[in-house]
Amino acid sequence: MSVRGKRYSTLVVRRALELYLSSRCCYRILCDTLSLPHPRTLKLKLGRIGEVGTQKECEECIKTVFETLTISEKRCCLLFDEMYVKPSIQFRGCHLIGYSEDNPAEIAKTILCFMIKPMFGKPAFVCRMAPVYKLSGIFVQNLIVEITQTVAKLGGEILCLISDNLPTNRSIYQFFALSLNEPWLGNICNQSIIMLHDPVHLFKSIRNNWLTEKTGTIHLTLNSQLFKGYWKDLVSLYEKEKNNVIKLTNLSYKAIHPGIIDRQNVTHMCGVVNEKTVAALKICDFKETSEFLERILLIWNYLNIKQEGMDIRLNDPNRASYKNVNDKRLQEILTFAEAVAKMPGGKGWKRNKSFTSETKISLSNMLYGIVDLIRKLLNEDHQYVLPGIFQTDRLEGEFGIYRQLCGGSYHVSVEEVKNSLRLQRLKLFSKLDAMGVPISQCSIIQSECCQLDLNEDDISYLDTSVSSIDAISDKRKCCPILHFGLCPA
Repeated sequence: MSVRGKRYSTLVVRRALELYLSSRCCYRILCDTLSLPHPRTLKLKLGRIGEVGTQKECEECIKTVFETLTISEKRCCLLFDEMYVKPSIQFRGCHLIGYSEDNPAEIAKTILCFMIKPMFGKPAFVCRMAPVYKLSGIFVQNLIVEITQTVAKLGGEILCLISDNLPTNRSIYQFFALSLNEPWLGNICNQSIIMLHDPVHLFKSIRNNWLTEKTGTIHLTLNSQLFKGYWKDLVSLYEKEKNNVIKLTNLSYKAIHPGIIDRQNVTHMCGVVNEKTVAALKICDFKETSEFLERILLIWNYLNIKQEGMDIRLNDPNRASYKNVNDKRLQEILTFAEAVAKMPGGKGWKRNKSFTSETKISLSNMLYGIVDLIRKLLNEDHQYVLPGIFQTDRLEGEFGIYRQLCGGSYHVSVEEVKNSLRLQRLKLFSKLDAMGVPISQCSIIQSECCQLDLNEDDISYLDTSVSSIDAISDKRKCCPILHFGLCPA
């Protein structure tokens, strides 16, 4: 028993909640053999479940997180996306959970989630969660304005908005846009904000547009040079090696012949937009398609940089972080954006060897916007920029966590999602507590099993370690390390 009379630590309660939310039946069985909190105790921890994700709770959460961040770290990206839920009503903690916020008389079909992603690698978190019956642009606009005002009031700044390229989101961006000439620049609550569509969604759209074009052909003119991509060449390449034990590419049947659901799978897209696919097309004499796909892959590599040192680990200079506003890769991105913007566009059978009008507009605006954002950050307090952080994969990963905490089911209710968000809140706050412990109090979070005292040699070694680490070059830090050994037969 602790001084406050709490029997279980925060870590134990958090782990117990993970088990309880994943499978209540399994948790009851484990309680018979392990010393775990009673289900009634866990329900008390989830007692305010009806208030999780509301605007009031959103403000409290942002305030708590921002208290641990510096001024630079309070500059953040705002991600938003929808999650489908099972329409249902539950009564929990004096709240009827399941009704929508946009139409309180109707039961929610989706949940609109907003995630704040601070700069400099600080923990991202879902700040606002709104059950929705039928999503409308005005409703989302109001929520964005509320969150932006809250962040500004607490000393933060929203640098950019990131969402997929659904029609509703495009209309929201048009509403906030300052001008038709630069639709990626917006103004919200007297703050200049760059509005981006998720690059991953747009590259899936490129693959899908290429697949669904009536002739399976896309033409792209870059620097007065015409590049042609033929989908039939990819089909021929797949058919040629599908029965081989060792294959040249990562192409699969679903990557070449995707169904409606398979078209949303990032892995299938990456099987097409891949260095191995480009090389295999060259080997098999599909020269035009390989050159076209190589241009697409180049832009994808420019945008999908998520870690410092990727250029060293992958031996690819194009994967280096951006450190200069005059980086030639930024100009190549702008050139590609101009080429996409000049495509004829169209829809259905009227589209001729081009991306759809929606894809070409969203793609070109995203490319212009991300270049402006990179240059803006480099001109301020950033030594380098990793454009791979400007994606919604972190938010979609959060949706996967919610479903896993609900037993791995796709069809989850609003109440189950809010339970999962409550648990994620506990994880976030415990992480912030650990980050906020000063160096002099590190023994608080160390293992109680470690009782070894340091001698004079150990202390002198630690004193020189800092300077020794600083002397290691960046290239050596990023080099891959090979571990190997022998196993007795």
